[in-house]
Amino acid sequence: MSLLFDDDNYSLYNQNRSVRMGVVGPLALIATRGNESYVNKVNDELYRIRRKQVEERPEVLLTAPGFLRKDYQTETKFVRFSSGEAKCSIEQTLRGHDVFIIADVLNHGVTYNMRGLTVPMSPDEHLQDIKRAILAIGNKAQRINVVMPYLYQSKQVLRLSRAALDCAQMLKELINLNVHSIITFEPHEPRIENAIPQIGLERIPCSYLLLRTLLEGESNLSVDKKDLAIISPDEAAMKRGIFYSSILGVQMSTFYRQRDYTGGKNNKNGDYPVSKYRFLGENLAGKNVLIVDDMIISGETMLKTAYRLRQEQKVKDIYCLATFPIMTKGVKDFCQAYKDGVIKGLYSTDLIYHTPELTEQVWYHEADTTKFVASLIDCINHNASISKLIDQTASINELLEKRRNKI
Repeated sequence: MSLLFDDDNYSLYNQNRSVRMGVVGPLALIATRGNESYVNKVNDELYRIRRKQVEERPEVLLTAPGFLRKDYQTETKFVRFSSGEAKCSIEQTLRGHDVFIIADVLNHGVTYNMRGLTVPMSPDEHLQDIKRAILAIGNKAQRINVVMPYLYQSKQVLRLSRAALDCAQMLKELINLNVHSIITFEPHEPRIENAIPQIGLERIPCSYLLLRTLLEGESNLSVDKKDLAIISPDEAAMKRGIFYSSILGVQMSTFYRQRDYTGGKNNKNGDYPVSKYRFLGENLAGKNVLIVDDMIISGETMLKTAYRLRQEQKVKDIYCLATFPIMTKGVKDFCQAYKDGVIKGLYSTDLIYHTPELTEQVWYHEADTTKFVASLIDCINHNASISKLIDQTASINELLEKRRNKI
């Protein structure tokens, strides 16, 4: 069986044709502002997937009108006024359609003019545009699905003191607007789906895509236990690190942040300050290391981990893997770490907006997720199981076996 996302295997249905029963409704894609280029690529992959399906089963064109189209995108206009207010209008009928709204709530590259000022769009404004698109459809669609790769306010999921539970509230609001499903990638705290137990979240991992991109970029990287180790930069990322270490069959270590609770909350995030940063694990001297996390916000924790590993553990090469490179402080510190020989590369995905400053760096490598997302949308539109897209263990094992045989 070929790998799940190889170029010659665009659809999950090639592996399980018995589930191809028919589509829920004609497919319609809506891109929120700033996400048009990504959705264009997803649209092209959907066309390739469905063209292959039609070649195998031409009768699908008779049972599902509009099944094969070069353009599944819906013309949608998001307008911003100089007052800061906005509106959304749908330029074609979506009656009976299975709609997928694809939104990047972190896209700060989109700007608008307000009272003579150029203002970058915030996550709050992107969320409002999602709601506007839903309201513009007006309950005429067969189903509305929201694809939100980075889950809005996903770091604000636990109540600390009197803090608001913004992520949970957002999920409930979407459900109240009759959203059928919410698809997200590696949420910071997966238990947030408890806020909407009636439907939950479709939580999609990126582990296969990141590992494949890493192994393609590093042809000489050994995945044997004696040569490789996994590092969690803090205790919050340990579950992800345990998965990588288990699937690769290599050692895992972590850093533990001991906080000072004696002086009150006085650091910049309102948390207790870190008094000690301790390495927990066996000696890593001479090994290559993968530092894995779900996101890089400023990059301070990941780079601090990398420098400590280089200085104290005498590791060989350090590779950083993170699904969302948010990079609020820019790339200067990572450039310096690369120049100093501390890190060899950062591997991430194209699920969120990246500045040209990041994408042009020689140490930055991006996993293309458009084929994956297209297969996911195609499956959901067929009401087919997406379990093979969520559980990527078999695909990773096959990838590693090919790697070991090659080396």
